[in-house]
Amino acid sequence: MFTLTTRHVFWWPVTVRRPDPETPGAFTEDHFEIQFEAIPQREAEDIERELLKLTEADEIRQRRFDLLKRVTRDWRQVCDADGQPLTFSEPVFAAALEWPWFSSAVLDAYLEAITGGGGRRKN
Repeated sequence: MFTLTTRHVFWWPVTVRRPDPETPGAFTEDHFEIQFEAIPQREAEDIERELLKLTEADEIRQRRFDLLKRVTRDWRQVCDADGQPLTFSEPVFAAALEWPWFSSAVLDAYLEAITGGGGRRKN
């Protein structure tokens, strides 16, 4: 049975591929889970239209960050450099978004979740 609700919050896996610090030309993969809140289709379309109008790279990057901040609620299996669990907060999440491999992985995960896998953007 399908339950129609006005709020859709869910956990989704994220895979971050980043340059391997030990092996030139190779990548490492890190995995964690993120909690998203889906936004209504109309709001998503409005955001997409805004993005298409933008021409400056900084504006596009900021608008994508705004989208990810809008839909992200929490994470788990994320730790700091000492291996200690890292509590989700907006400032910590915003700092993580500055790394291209992190922001790309989170955006890809969100698009995969809301489109059933058919909306992954090309890297």
